[in-house]
Amino acid sequence: MAIKKLENNKLPGILIKVFLIAGLTAGGIYGGSRLINRQQVNGSVLSAQIRKNISQNKNIQSMSASIEKTAGDFLSEAAQIVTETANVTKDKTEDYVLKTAVSKVMEQVNKLPEKEREKIKEEMCK
Repeated sequence: MAIKKLENNKLPGILIKVFLIAGLTAGGIYGGSRLINRQQVNGSVLSAQIRKNISQNKNIQSMSASIEKTAGDFLSEAAQIVTETANVTKDKTEDYVLKTAVSKVMEQVNKLPEKEREKIKEEMCK
């Protein structure tokens, strides 16, 4: 028994490709038309939303300017309070350090003999 050659019939393959391309093209056209219609409907809704957003944006801008002014005032007051507190703290710290250091030195000087105390006082008072 001899092997028969299969017939090389390209017609079914070509038909499948043609139908596939036609279907994709039809689907693209249909989807594109629906998208255009949806954009037109959404366009009117979007324009109303944009007008609403613009009016809200103006309100937000006015509130933002007010908030910026209030924040600036608050920051300047806070900076002033911090500066005053730092100055007071610095003065108190200097006084404490000087008093503590001088008292310790004076204790040691007072422990010295009278002659040496007089020499130190003379040197300090120059």
